[in-house]
Amino acid sequence: MHPVQKPYTLEETHSILFKILKEFTSFCDSHHLCYYLAYGTMLGAVRHQGFIPWDDDIDVMMPEKDFFKLMEIYQSEDYAIHTCYDDMKSLLPIGRIYDNHTYGMEGRQRILGLYVDIYLMYGSPTDEPSVDQHIQAILSLSRKGCWYKKWGNALYQRHLLPEGNFLLRRAQYYYGKRMDQYRKYDLDTGNYIFITSDFRRYKREYFEGRVKKTFCGEEFYVPVGWHECLTVRYKDYMQLPPVEEQVSHHYTTLYFKK
Repeated sequence: MHPVQKPYTLEETHSILFKILKEFTSFCDSHHLCYYLAYGTMLGAVRHQGFIPWDDDIDVMMPEKDFFKLMEIYQSEDYAIHTCYDDMKSLLPIGRIYDNHTYGMEGRQRILGLYVDIYLMYGSPTDEPSVDQHIQAILSLSRKGCWYKKWGNALYQRHLLPEGNFLLRRAQYYYGKRMDQYRKYDLDTGNYIFITSDFRRYKREYFEGRVKKTFCGEEFYVPVGWHECLTVRYKDYMQLPPVEEQVSHHYTTLYFKK
């Protein structure tokens, strides 16, 4: 049968994403893999005890070694682990666990359906000047990769270049170099933790333990330094953004696989 096109409501999106989160965290807990809620999901747990009302994604983070162990042992008919940082359609230095029964379209591109983002965690250099250089290298490689990705995707959508065009291959090269930059420093090295797709300094002490926060009526792990992490990322994180910024931004039309 052909796929059924169906715009998802925000409530349906939240429901499916929450099921993916529970699948992911249950598996991690039963196999002693470390994870934390991250970014807007951690903020949602603290400020709303659930989803930020207008948000339409879920973010978690975990050490790289735990992520690759997850990839090695996880099996499911309903969900799959995907490494995004070597996929020219995504070109993101993260992993994802996604729902096998859905997929989406962005213009001409078929993309993954509903998923939970998995950000990877690394260490840092041991001295501050080297930390500064590390951040600048990440930013430089990110800017270059973003530029090539922007134009590679734009020209593909306009039917001016093929899907795996040279601009996207160049973007893939720079994003790969960015991953190499993160991987220079083992998680146990240095005074800071760096998280893929992020250039901010998170002190190691923020992650020297885990505590649980309530999210949609169930409890999930966050860093013991959750307040400090949210402050680094969002500053005054309990302050709501202006009303015009309270909008969803990820999902538009998705498809059920039949």
